[in-house]
Amino acid sequence: MIEHSLIKHSTKSAYRSFNSGIEDFMGVQESKLLSIIRKNENTEFGLKYDFKGIHSISDYVNVVPIGDYDSHEDFITCQYETGEKTLLDEKILLYEKSSGSSSPSKYIPYTGSLKSEFMNGVEPWLYDLYMNYPEIQKGKHYWSISPIIENEKYSPIKIPVGFEEDSGYFNKLQSILLSRVFAVPNEVKHLRAEDFATLTLYYLVLAEDLSFISIWNPSFLSVLLSELELYKRQLIRAFETGEMKLSNGEFMRFKSNNKTVSRAKILKGFSGHDYNELWPNLKLISCWEDGFSRKMAEDLKKLFPKTLFQGKGLLATEGIISFPLEGIGKVLSYKSHFFEFMDLKTGEIFLPDNLVSGNTYSVLLTTSGGLYRYRLYDLIKVSGHYKGLPIIEFLGKEAHISDYYGEKINEIHVGELFKRLEVEGFAVLAPFGINPMSYCVFMQNPPLNVAGFKSKVDTILRENFHYDYARKLGQIGDVKVFIITEDPWEEYFSKKSEKMKLGDIKFSPLYSEKGLEVAFKGHFILNNENSDNITCRGNA
Repeated sequence: MIEHSLIKHSTKSAYRSFNSGIEDFMGVQESKLLSIIRKNENTEFGLKYDFKGIHSISDYVNVVPIGDYDSHEDFITCQYETGEKTLLDEKILLYEKSSGSSSPSKYIPYTGSLKSEFMNGVEPWLYDLYMNYPEIQKGKHYWSISPIIENEKYSPIKIPVGFEEDSGYFNKLQSILLSRVFAVPNEVKHLRAEDFATLTLYYLVLAEDLSFISIWNPSFLSVLLSELELYKRQLIRAFETGEMKLSNGEFMRFKSNNKTVSRAKILKGFSGHDYNELWPNLKLISCWEDGFSRKMAEDLKKLFPKTLFQGKGLLATEGIISFPLEGIGKVLSYKSHFFEFMDLKTGEIFLPDNLVSGNTYSVLLTTSGGLYRYRLYDLIKVSGHYKGLPIIEFLGKEAHISDYYGEKINEIHVGELFKRLEVEGFAVLAPFGINPMSYCVFMQNPPLNVAGFKSKVDTILRENFHYDYARKLGQIGDVKVFIITEDPWEEYFSKKSEKMKLGDIKFSPLYSEKGLEVAFKGHFILNNENSDNITCRGNA
């Protein structure tokens, strides 16, 4: 496809620039930092920390304190609501919404410079893909980048909230080219949640030449494919008749031709186990493979036995930290932002050229999105070096959160949840079960109205943007309640002491690992049941 050749050509210079600059990557880092400082020295933040007096990395780290979203929030909120230049002296194109550490959601400013910083990592990665997997140029691609934002389209001063389409990170020409190779049109993302899976599956099955899939969480694709059997008859009918009934009663019409009839025939004969039967030309799937995603990626590989997989680098809403280069590993995206790394054992801060292989660090970013020495609370391990440049592996979140599908539930949110619902006695929220996983409230005192309580818990959790998204995708199921019938504190500390000294245990309203049900004697209760269920330990 000519579009692939043009995309490849458009990313070539970024790939060459990345490789040519590696030998002096710390010089690039300092130039990046000082460029950000100079642009924003007249902002409220810049004036507060005397950006005009900063002329080196040393000046910067000695003057500007380490922060996180909480320390940036007042500045961001002011600029979000009024447009005053509190953090940035550059036009803000949009705000990308994500989950906060002490508030349900956070708003990350995106400028033209920040988008360029992202592309300084994305373009070399994409060119490297085309070079090492030329087969992906022969067919359609399926990409999933940013979730849909339904409730909030603009800030109070009419700045957009959220990217409108998967190609929103790219420049206009690249976006046009990508839209022509995408198997699923971007308009599908704006349909009702009830129709999103059906239409996405329709276009994916239609793409017999599908050659590349790029997703983040592997479970996104697993959950989507699990619904293929559910919608199979509806999809076959759509291929054969050229129309599909949507959840609102309206009909969507498609072309019906020899190709669609052929795809209907293939779908009828699909075994439901080997998805390469549907997509024999699918060469590569790119997805998370680190941290909690490792097991999910292994499960996804079983569905595509003839397809290769590549683990993604570390990319957050705030910035891009690493990206994979074939045969090398996930290298630091040194041309994107200014990076620092904290040793959690000592609190000491290291620059990228001083990271030690085998050691674990917490990531700090300074970006053109108005984030300064911003602590992501992402833990990375240095697995090696490439020409001195760190090769890193994402280990997980440093802060106490539960994050299996990108939901990022934080213990602070959970504590506020119990406070708002006036829960008395022992109560802990923990993940439970599979296919789908749910969140369960383990509690000492049963609620009077179980159905109402579950609904309120779910509603409050849905204030977290990514939890709500995972619920809509079916990755997370309905809230459950487990009533503890014996001393909960003894059982809780006994469970926690399996992995740490009893004296070091601190209670948290969030337990981020599965299996907490085996610690307590009690029972799960349904919406219409009271506390007279069979008492058990470890049974659902």
